[in-house]
Amino acid sequence: YHATTDGTKKCEAEWPLGYFWLSIIASRIRGSKTEAKLWLMDGFLQMNKAGEIPELYRGNTPIHTPLVWAHSFAMIAWHNLRNDPSSFAI
Repeated sequence: YHATTDGTKKCEAEWPLGYFWLSIIASRIRGSKTEAKLWLMDGFLQMNKAGEIPELYRGNTPIHTPLVWAHSFAMIAWHNLRNDPSSFAI
């Protein structure tokens, strides 16, 4: 959550690595490759034009780009689906 110093603008931060975390949970714990794919693709949509995953967004502004551990989560999530022949190929 972020508020300006004068309190006029308030917004919640968005954490792109959360999409990849949810993909990992969906594939490893819930056993749902379909759900895992949806979370993975939502995460990929958060990347900037250079293919970097920011730590967070405030509004439409990426903060702290790239974030290495967000990229690590993305690679694990992708790897979980890539090794499943019933899933999709990237």
